Amino acid sequence: MDGVDYSSQPVLQGIESHLTQQRQAVKQCEAVVETLGDVATMLASSSADPQQLEELRAAVKRVLEARHGAELHGAVLQELKGSYAAGPGGTDFGAAISGRSTALAEATPYDARQDPLYQEFERAAGGDGDDEPAGMERIDDDIEIEGGGALLAPNERCPVSNKLLLELDDPVQDSTGVVYERAAVQQFFRTLPPHKHGRAIIMAGSTHQVTYGELVPADKVIREKRRAARRQQLVGRGGGGGGGGDGGGADEDVLDV
Repeated sequence: MDGVDYSSQPVLQGIESHLTQQRQAVKQCEAVVETLGDVATMLASSSADPQQLEELRAAVKRVLEARHGAELHGAVLQELKGSYAAGPGGTDFGAAISGRSTALAEATPYDARQDPLYQEFERAAGGDGDDEPAGMERIDDDIEIEGGGALLAPNERCPVSNKLLLELDDPVQDSTGVVYERAAVQQFFRTLPPHKHGRAIIMAGSTHQVTYGELVPADKVIREKRRAARRQQLVGRGGGGGGGGDGGGADEDVLDV
């Protein structure tokens, strides 16, 4: 009917709600993989049955495939959010999202073995790389963090505070992967002279002009910090002789990410 004002807002709000759920699902999948990595570390160090590690590998692949599906779903929702316009005709959102997700899955084949999270799991399990597809290479620029046991970033310490990466309270990274302490780099940019226009080379030897706006959470460092904390809990329980008992609350602390 002429003169009718069609509002897209209710649909866009629904899409945003689904995007929030999708992001949570991705994080939950990643948390499960991290926890399975801890289990694999314990099994590998206790000379467990190799079949148990293989079952864990299969479980990790399934979880990562589920995460990939959630990421595809999120990509479709983002497309829909950017293109939807309300009108007089109805829209079968379920069919549209399903069809587009299928098309994206066919266009971007997924191999869990190439996923950095799977490679982290393999390192936690003491894997020798036999499960990695041919042609896979590790990034040579990444360094191994003392005490962390994982390839995390091109730098070992925050270029501003000089703290080790696993000691950072709130790690962020620039577009080249260099990791900083958020509070320290915030203060750095606050004191930057106006003629620098909010850009500066922070790390010695780098040519990259960093801006505060490009900084994002350093997910690999954050995951490794959580993993290290859980391992410390496990070591404490293993060496403790009975202070807290074996109650369910302790198990929940390990699995809560």
